[in-house]
Amino acid sequence: MNELPLSVVNSFKGVEDVEQFFAAQGITLSAGEEISDGFETVTDKDRFLKTSFVVIDWKKFYSSEFGQDAMTIRIMTLAGEKYRLSDGSTGIMKQLEEITEVRLAAGHAAPNAGLICKDGLTKSEYWVSTIDGKAIPTIEAEKLPASAKRKASTYYLAI
Repeated sequence: MNELPLSVVNSFKGVEDVEQFFAAQGITLSAGEEISDGFETVTDKDRFLKTSFVVIDWKKFYSSEFGQDAMTIRIMTLAGEKYRLSDGSTGIMKQLEEITEVRLAAGHAAPNAGLICKDGLTKSEYWVSTIDGKAIPTIEAEKLPASAKRKASTYYLAI
């Protein structure tokens, strides 16, 4: 099928119209699973606190969003749920970099794959300055107005 005629495209008033049109043509719509790896991207890492999972693999990349290196981590829970996490902190990313280095030095067959996290993730919370983003000791943060500070978190693999 080539590009649809403008008259057909303009006749669509909602998603149901599009689904019906393609169904009449014998075409099944997809959700992109043809190119998906089946892992759901998750930004809320709290859901993995003290939750067992296996890290299937990890890969370092440059995050244009944060202007620094970050790590993509594919995990599977004991229930078989597949998730993709990203981390660019001194926590998970640093741990995985260290594991990769040790495994490379040892000649490991898969230096960036296969890691059991029986206790899931842990979380460290601290205060940072809203002015420069630097960490602030709790005793100092308590003296600052709310507008000068915010809570931040670093997550770690509980290994």
